[in-house]
Order: sequence, then structure tokens, then C-alpha cells
Amino acid sequence: MQSTSVIKEMISDIRASIPFCFGTIDSAGKVVNNPQPQPIVGYFTIIPLYLAMVSAEDGSETESWLRGKLEYVSDAMGITLAAQLAHRGKKDPWDIR
Repeated sequence: MQSTSVIKEMISDIRASIPFCFGTIDSAGKVVNNPQPQPIVGYFTIIPLYLAMVSAEDGSETESWLRGKLEYVSDAMGITLAAQLAHRGKKDPWDIR
């Protein structure tokens, strides 16, 4: 199904962009030794991380990684909404019924 492949690609793209968004790598792809978490980045990444997490396969390594990044946004950036979303029950965001 084409929509399934689009959603999988979206998840992969979001996951690939997070290290740059969080400042752990620079624009050349080199590791930054002491990244300083910026709360504004957390606000910008909460919804993409959440949508990718609930769209990932149940129990997958990807789902766990995305949940961990939401917890990082909560712990390191002080945005408690991220932790609430990380531990919220999964509901298919693409179900429009």
C-alpha cells in the first residue's frame, strides 16, 4: 500500500533529522561534543516525534527510540508535555473514522 510506505518514510525522515535538530551533529554531520539542549527545539519537535512514535510498529526499536527522544525533551528541556505524550496510549493518528 502506498500510504504505508509514505508513513514509513516519514518516520525514517523524522528519525534521521532529530540529531541535527537537537544539536548533537552539525550541518556537515560531525558529532558535537557538548550540545546544549534548547527548549525551542523541543517545542518544534514534540509533534513530529509523537506522530512518528505512534505510527511506528508496536514494540519496535524505532518506537522505543522515538519515545526516548520525547523523554529527553521532557528531562533535558523541561517540557513536561513530551513525557505525557511519550507515555500516552497509542492511538492511530491516521484513523479518520
